Amino acid sequence: MAKLSGEAESFAKEDESHHVDEPKNRISIFYDVNKIARRKAIKHALDKFAFDKDDRYRLSIKWNEMDSFVISSVKFLKGLGVIENNKLFINKLPSAFIEKLFSVINEWQMNGQIYLPTMASVLMQAKTELSAAEQEALKKYLYWGNTENIKKLHIPLTWISYLRR
Repeated sequence: MAKLSGEAESFAKEDESHHVDEPKNRISIFYDVNKIARRKAIKHALDKFAFDKDDRYRLSIKWNEMDSFVISSVKFLKGLGVIENNKLFINKLPSAFIEKLFSVINEWQMNGQIYLPTMASVLMQAKTELSAAEQEALKKYLYWGNTENIKKLHIPLTWISYLRR
């Protein structure tokens, strides 16, 4: 475990896919060597797009993004559910909601397309359970126009997935 933590810390500080302006101001959450292979596969898939060579799979984030993005996202999603027996049940959203988000993110990473019909159907199902304020918060949370958020959305979603197990 200590060795893996050291690898994660080293990776975050040397993550070449991000700006080198603050190399020691990064953290890698849910580090896994398989994710590095996935990033390489995504970059390889992007080779067919001459116009877009951007990194689409963030494996490290700045420390301040931990609170401003990751923890706030987890708190928001946890607030739509309850914890029973150390397991999170997001009872205000369809059971496949998180998995659908992962599939939308994957499609964007691999093909540069955000497939919104899938999300629209899931959100329509959730609409009956959410208050007007929660609906607005969810729309804001899922603002797909900000690709910087999409690149790292897998981090809080992974955390939520672990809480649901």
